[in-house]
Amino acid sequence: GNSKPGKLADPKEKPAEEMKPKTPSNLTDTRELMAGAATLANGDAVGLMKSAMQPTLRRTNLPEAQWISLAQEKPVLINDTVIALPGCYSELELLESVRIKLHGFCKIDLKKNEGEILPLIMIRHGLVRFDNLKDPNNTVDISIGNRKIQITFVDQNSQFVANSTQTLTSTGFRPVIQVAAVTGRMLCKFDGEVISVEENEMLVIDTEKHETTAFKSVPSKLTNKPSTLDTSAKEVFFSLSLENPVFKVAAEKAMSDNRPYVRKFAACSSLALGNINSLISFLKDDDNKSFWRDGILLTRELALTDPDFRNGLETFCKNPRSTPGGSSLNPETLATWLGFL
Repeated sequence: GNSKPGKLADPKEKPAEEMKPKTPSNLTDTRELMAGAATLANGDAVGLMKSAMQPTLRRTNLPEAQWISLAQEKPVLINDTVIALPGCYSELELLESVRIKLHGFCKIDLKKNEGEILPLIMIRHGLVRFDNLKDPNNTVDISIGNRKIQITFVDQNSQFVANSTQTLTSTGFRPVIQVAAVTGRMLCKFDGEVISVEENEMLVIDTEKHETTAFKSVPSKLTNKPSTLDTSAKEVFFSLSLENPVFKVAAEKAMSDNRPYVRKFAACSSLALGNINSLISFLKDDDNKSFWRDGILLTRELALTDPDFRNGLETFCKNPRSTPGGSSLNPETLATWLGFL
């Protein structure tokens, strides 16, 4: 590829004790205690949720854990999976060092990173923006697919975006990694190489090669403005989540709301977590006919870009009993509409 070798500078790190975030006093408040198994944790706190009114979920890797909603200033922990729901923009601050913004639907894992203060950020799906909050030469480790990449912010006010996606080829789906320098320069270290990426350049890595190219515009997900109805739906769902932190409880309440755009948000969020029947139940209701196109397009997008979702969808579409009650939107019809299964 058009690689530019460089030298990684040593990051200037604070002692671990200085970097630990303050644990919010309401970490074990009444609502979370009522959530029971959903509050299970399997690691230390490594960051805080900074966004309000942007429905976001966390779940630890213990088998009893459920998806729970993240309120503003609540912690995220090692061994958590964090999801920004469709259309949501969730900001997390990690140990006062890096701020990351998940552009929903987006899914990351936070893993222990041996010998480093910051966790390893495993991007499982979607677009993530990284902002440097420290001095120049701060580093962060990310993992996409089977590749670990160390990113160095060469400049103090640096920002980069990383995207995990899939390309549909004649031989099947192929993972593609995109890392772009939006502000400032970055160094990317992977597979024994160090690649310098200048501002407004993008490093593209697939299974066969890598190259650095210029990009002409910022990804639309970074600049899209939500509609008034979408914003209202997120606010309603966020309020429901404060009262019912377990996602499936909040989603059930939202699905019985008399406003169709609130029901749509709940159905699409459940779909993103792999519950395909939630969308089918939503689309069976005549009151929701205006949202059929949005529902099918989201299903197609998730299937094209998220391997976990695609595997579940393929199983669903091959099972004639997937939709109880004889839904008019049966698995065969859904597979035909999606056009690639």
